[in-house]
Amino acid sequence: MPCTRCFRAGSGMSCRMAADSNRCERCIRDKKQCDGVAVASSLSRVLQTQRELEKDEDAAEEEIFALQEEMNRLQQNLGLSLARLRRIRTLKRNAESRGKELFQRGMIELDREDGILPALDAHELELTSELVSMEVPPDLD
Repeated sequence: MPCTRCFRAGSGMSCRMAADSNRCERCIRDKKQCDGVAVASSLSRVLQTQRELEKDEDAAEEEIFALQEEMNRLQQNLGLSLARLRRIRTLKRNAESRGKELFQRGMIELDREDGILPALDAHELELTSELVSMEVPPDLD
């Protein structure tokens, strides 16, 4: 692999490491530092990092899919719960209206009975006065 200097100079194809050195022939000739060996190890580290990131990406993707499935399940449960709540509220409204109707009917019946009571009281009073005029004792059943 060419060193950074050879790569930038465009002579990457001619970059060759010297036999008894860690530097390429051009860097030795120009008396410059050479990173040819370091580039190869850096590339190896970069490739390893990329593989690890791909594994992390796959794991994150799997987690997203699992969360999406759970969210779909929760949304379905939410829909069922909302439908149940609507049904309960409808039944509650129907029960309340039936209760109001029964109460009104009961009040009408009581009013009707209240109209009968004064007539019964008047009739009782009339009977009592007739019994008194006939001299029947008041404690007689």
